Amino acid sequence: MPPESSLSDDLIALLEAEFGGSPRTLSLIEFSLANELYVRETALGLVSAAKGRSGESWSERCLALVFLENQLLRLPPSEIFEFDVILTHLGLKEDFGLELLLTESVLVEGFSTRDLRGFITELLRKLSRLNRVHEAIQRRDRGSWDYALRTVRNPAKLSLARYVFSANEVMDEVVKSLTVTEGTGDELSGQQHDPLRSNHENIAMPRFETAILNRLCACRKICWVSDRCSSELNSLVEYPLASAVLVIKPPGSDLEIEIKRAGTRGPRLLDVIARRNGANAPVSHRLFGGSLGWLAKRETAAAAAFSNIFRLVHGREAPCSRGVMNSSIVNVPTADGETHILDYLNDEHRFGTGFEATRAAMRDCIESFPSDTGVARASYSGEAGTTLQFIGQALPEQAIIVGSTSFRLDRIVLYLSESGPEQYFKAGFGRSCTPSDAQWLADSVLEEILGELTVPVQGYLGYSEYIRETFRVPENRRRADANYLSVMRQIGECWGTLLAVRGFSDGESFVLRNAGLKSIWTNGAWQIRIIFMDHDDLTVAGSRYQYLWPSREISGMRSDQVHILGGPMGDETIPGEVGTLQTIYRVDSDLSRAGVTALEEALVAAYRSTQDQISSNEDLRALFYSRFLVGYRDFDELMPGFLDSDPSQLDSWKTEAETHLVAKGYESQLIAEYIKVIPQARPFFERMRFLYFR
Repeated sequence: MPPESSLSDDLIALLEAEFGGSPRTLSLIEFSLANELYVRETALGLVSAAKGRSGESWSERCLALVFLENQLLRLPPSEIFEFDVILTHLGLKEDFGLELLLTESVLVEGFSTRDLRGFITELLRKLSRLNRVHEAIQRRDRGSWDYALRTVRNPAKLSLARYVFSANEVMDEVVKSLTVTEGTGDELSGQQHDPLRSNHENIAMPRFETAILNRLCACRKICWVSDRCSSELNSLVEYPLASAVLVIKPPGSDLEIEIKRAGTRGPRLLDVIARRNGANAPVSHRLFGGSLGWLAKRETAAAAAFSNIFRLVHGREAPCSRGVMNSSIVNVPTADGETHILDYLNDEHRFGTGFEATRAAMRDCIESFPSDTGVARASYSGEAGTTLQFIGQALPEQAIIVGSTSFRLDRIVLYLSESGPEQYFKAGFGRSCTPSDAQWLADSVLEEILGELTVPVQGYLGYSEYIRETFRVPENRRRADANYLSVMRQIGECWGTLLAVRGFSDGESFVLRNAGLKSIWTNGAWQIRIIFMDHDDLTVAGSRYQYLWPSREISGMRSDQVHILGGPMGDETIPGEVGTLQTIYRVDSDLSRAGVTALEEALVAAYRSTQDQISSNEDLRALFYSRFLVGYRDFDELMPGFLDSDPSQLDSWKTEAETHLVAKGYESQLIAEYIKVIPQARPFFERMRFLYFR
């Protein structure tokens, strides 16, 4: 190593472990740290290195970005000329000049202005999100740099990264982490259109993310997790712990692209199961590591339908992930290379150990797959026929989804608990963790749920204490309270819109493992969004069938209610999203109640606004059956009288309800179901009483 290096032996050893001992890496760091003040030549040199103009590796380019952002944070906002130079070199302006506006794309990227002065203020706020990283760099000790250098592995956190990497470079780096095999269009399920064209057009995304998504979708390849793929939070390609999906987090972006599903770690990527942990496995998990095609198609259609409704009613995107393309699996990776899925499931040599158990599970699935899949059984015979039959019913696929979040509520509450480091590092990676590791985990999760994070002055003294003290910092406490109330209102608005169109998800879109939080840069500030995912059970009644059958509707709505508000579910009582968010944000009893009130008020407002729109918005009305448009308010008309009736004396209400429904043209069978099922569901309606009385 160069004797003139200003870095300690400990830091040099750390850099060798992280970057492989490249002389270019050490030179880059020495160059960046040569002066404590902003130096234009240094900043321009870092722009060049970040763009890879001298052959820098991916990690070296990310390292250059860390130091470039560090340089800009040394500049006061008044140094407009210096910012103009760097922003123009990054391509954010077409030419130098203080009066020239920035490119229009910055507005789609979440900034509120193209004016140079206003943009600088917002950019510095965005960059300052990583102040704790830049402060760690200045300390120049191994523990601090061990913490700071994780950012190099998390390029989504580097705000300027989107301006130096091309979509092709991003996808080339993504592919290095994966195993890729052949796929094909969704012909098996009869899907004739190109979902990329039909679904992608209605999703607002910046050009950078759009280009990455187009590249990912263009080749119809199937992406599988590999040993090279990281499960570290915020990696470019993350295989989240306890999942079977891949998440791409583009550099400098708050958008996630999910590949569902991408195989499982373990003895094989793809398997078929009928039972798990001593119980029948959920139907959606029986193709273990892959997606059932008919469910993937249903999820894509349901999410698109509800998102369209939400957009027409509220004028903005729904808080839901969206499917953009489904591809049928052709080949599966094996020890012998790519193997056609028919051979993989039919040949013990190519499949490997556990073959007989998988064959038994396939036969079980053939007999027990639901009847409403839209896929008919065939009459194949023999062992090969069993394989063909299973593939014909399962339609193995992989889906590409945008707008998801890997910070699911169940993982957030786990990682912020006392056992968070053990669950993440020991259970997830099989290793112990240092204090630097533990602080990084806490900060990564806290930053995602707060938007911005102010580190306690006393620093890290222990995991639980650190999280407790972080929430006690006044700035963090204000953010936590505001974000909790905001997220509660978002839940109310989404659920109220869904209830208004008599929609439900049987709890699947709202269960803690399928709902998550995401920091979004919008209007020049970080805002927290709740995102609902996994919509294969999402049903918008009036667009799927003409009549509302209370037994089905109320059952599905009640499951949503419990997963949102909490309550009894089978043999246990669950906290729901409400209770979990109260735990995550550490809110007191007064704010807890205020949050529930905010949710209810937002729910009522969205419910009534949606129903008013259904009565007058022709574009919205066109999405529903005409018969649904006649009866979509019937619950609301029947409910006040029902809820005001004595539960033990309902004859009068039943007579009035029957008369009302007869006048609406209901058939006797449906009338009988209304009168029978509504009283049975009284606890559900009592809990929603606030919705039915104006």
